[in-house]
Amino acid sequence: MSEDNVGTPLANSVGLVTQSPLAFALVLVGLYWAQKIIRGADSSRPPRTPYWIPWVGNAVEMGKDPDGFFSNMTKTLGPIFRVTTLGQERVFVTSPSNFDFLAVRVEIGRQAFSIDDRVGTTPYMFDNYMPALHHILLPANIKSMTSTYLQSAHDTLVGAISSLDGASGPLKTIIIPPAYRAAAHAGFGPDFPAEKTWKGFTTFDESFHMINAGLPRFLFRKQFKAWEGVTDIIQAYLEEKKDEVHELSPFLQAALDGRQAGWACRFAVPQPSNRILTVAGLLDGT
Repeated sequence: MSEDNVGTPLANSVGLVTQSPLAFALVLVGLYWAQKIIRGADSSRPPRTPYWIPWVGNAVEMGKDPDGFFSNMTKTLGPIFRVTTLGQERVFVTSPSNFDFLAVRVEIGRQAFSIDDRVGTTPYMFDNYMPALHHILLPANIKSMTSTYLQSAHDTLVGAISSLDGASGPLKTIIIPPAYRAAAHAGFGPDFPAEKTWKGFTTFDESFHMINAGLPRFLFRKQFKAWEGVTDIIQAYLEEKKDEVHELSPFLQAALDGRQAGWACRFAVPQPSNRILTVAGLLDGT
């Protein structure tokens, strides 16, 4: 045997690992699970959902069926647990007895978007509308929305850059409006007049955090008037499309299905001052 072929078992093993990416990956995975077994579970923290691939964690399972994943984990681990996805660990609370997110949604709808309780607190809102929105946004169901978003964003960006004619300008004026337009087209339809809603939406959105914090409404007359204008445009769009309901986006169809529960486009609500306040009752969902 020549000296070139002589080597220690350890050296040969190291050489095998460094020459084979698969072997190296298997060694890393083995070391990862070994340290987990040796360290054991930390009883002072919520349980962690099981997974096989380090760093990736539960990302694939959550992406395929988020509702099913959280339902199964709640049954297995309880209402509070940790989830690892793409190198990040987060704690989720899924039980209404621990955190009533529906109540938060209702309050935001009432406080910020003026959604009447005849819409915001109905069983249809909780049992049908909100689950429908979750289903619409499942990764398996957003292919057409994603295509619409990308096409709209591309067209708007090209137009915005061309309009500069070689001049420079703030990056946010090139990025944010096209992103807004693309999101509106993805959610409402490619022919939705997003540009008409831009000014009203931004006026309202800039003060949203203060409105939602519960500051007196009279401080935000301008913002609520702007939001009313946005709602007017949405209502006009729906009226224009009343004979093409089947062609509307899933978001709008889910909202229009609320008519089965007595939803209307607007409700006139008597206020203590006997002033009639027109509020959005259909599409201003949170």
